[in-house]
Amino acid sequence: MKSGKTNLKKLQFNNLSSKSHTIIIVLYGILLTAALMGFGNIYGHATDWLSQHIVFPEIFRENFYENKTLIPNFLFDVGGGQNVFNFTYYCFFSPGILLSYLFPFVDMMVYIIIFSLISYISTGVLVYHFLRRHFGDNKAFACAIFTLTLPAFTNHFHHHIMFVWYLPFFVLALIGLDRFFEKGKFLLFIISTFLMIMTNYYFSVSALVFLFVYAVYLLLKQNDKFCKEFFKTAANIVFLFAIPILLSGFLLLPTAHQILGNSRIYSSEMGFTDLAIPHYKEYFYVYTGIGICGIMLFAAVGNLCRKNKTKAEIFLNGFAIFVVVCPLLIYVLNGMLYARGKVASGCAILFLYCFCSFMQNLSKKEINLKLTVILYSCYLVFSFYSMRNLMIGISLAVEIIVLLLFLFKKRPKLI
Repeated sequence: MKSGKTNLKKLQFNNLSSKSHTIIIVLYGILLTAALMGFGNIYGHATDWLSQHIVFPEIFRENFYENKTLIPNFLFDVGGGQNVFNFTYYCFFSPGILLSYLFPFVDMMVYIIIFSLISYISTGVLVYHFLRRHFGDNKAFACAIFTLTLPAFTNHFHHHIMFVWYLPFFVLALIGLDRFFEKGKFLLFIISTFLMIMTNYYFSVSALVFLFVYAVYLLLKQNDKFCKEFFKTAANIVFLFAIPILLSGFLLLPTAHQILGNSRIYSSEMGFTDLAIPHYKEYFYVYTGIGICGIMLFAAVGNLCRKNKTKAEIFLNGFAIFVVVCPLLIYVLNGMLYARGKVASGCAILFLYCFCSFMQNLSKKEINLKLTVILYSCYLVFSFYSMRNLMIGISLAVEIIVLLLFLFKKRPKLI
C-alpha cells in the first residue's frame, strides 16, 4: 500500500515537473524576445516585412475575399498581373496564412507578429516533448531552452519567417516518427509533414531529408541487422514519406512548372574549394545559418568516440557532422543556388538529439574523452583559422579552457 502511494506521488511529481518545464519554456521565449527587441522597436524586419512578409499574405487574403477561391488563376494586384504559383515561397497556402482568412478584422502585421511568436515558442515546447520521450525531463528542458536561444531561431522568427515557420511541423513530424516505430500509428507524421510542405516547399526539401535520416536512425536502432524485416520496414518508411508529398502535389506541381519555366532562374558558380572546404561561419554562432554552437559538434564527435557504439549512433552522429563539414550537401539542398546554412535549420534539432545522447553516454562513462578532445581541438584550430573573427576566437578560447578542465578534473557538470 505504501509502495502504491509512493509511486502515485512520484507520478504526480513528474507530471508537475513536465508542466512546470513547459511554463518556464514559454515564459523564457517571451522574455528573451522582449530582451532582444528592447524598447521602442517593433517585432519584425524593417525591409522584408514591409516588402514581403506582410504585403503578400495581405494580397492573398484580399484576393480570397474578392474572388471566393483559395487558388486564384491570376493575381492582378502584383505588377501587371502574375501567376499565383510564382509566390508559393511567400507562404501561399501556408496553414498560418490560411488561418488569417478567418480574421479579416485583424491587421496583417499584428497577425504575423502573433503567429510568429506562437510558432517560435511552440518550437521550443515541442522540442522539449520530443526529447523527453528519449532522455527524460531535465535534458529535454535544457535543450528546449537551447533551441529558443539559438541565434538562427531568435533571428529568423522575426526577420525571415519563411526560413523557420515550418519548424513546429517538423518537430511534430519527428514525434510522429517515434509514434510510428513505437505503436505503428502514422497519422501524426502524415499530417505534420503535409503541413510542413504547405508552409514552405523550398525548406521542406531539406526538412524531409533530415526526417528520413531520423527514420533510418530509428530503423537501425530497432533492428541493426540487414534482414527481411529490416527491408520490409524500410519500404514502409519510403511509402510513408510518399503520402504527404503526393497529397501536396496540387501545390508542388504548379510551383515546379513555374520555376522551370522561369528564365531568370540561375545558380551561382562555386569552385572546388567552395564546395570542399567547410564554411564554419555558415553553421556556428551566426544567425544567418544553422546557428548551432560548438558544444553540439563536440557532442556528435563524442558519441562517435563512445565504446560499443551502435550502427544507429554512427549513422545519426556521422550525418550530423557531415552536414557541417560538407558544403556540397548544403549546396544541393539549396537547389544549387548557393551554400548557405539557413536551409539546414532543422538539422539543429538533430544536433540537440545528439547532445542529449552525449550527456547520457557521459553519465555512464562510455565516452573516450581524450580522443574526443583531440579531434574537437583540431576543429577549433581549423575553424578559428577559417573564420578569423575576434568574438569567435574568444568563444573558442572559452571552449578550450572548459574542455581542458573537463578532461583533467573529470567533472561532467562543466559541460
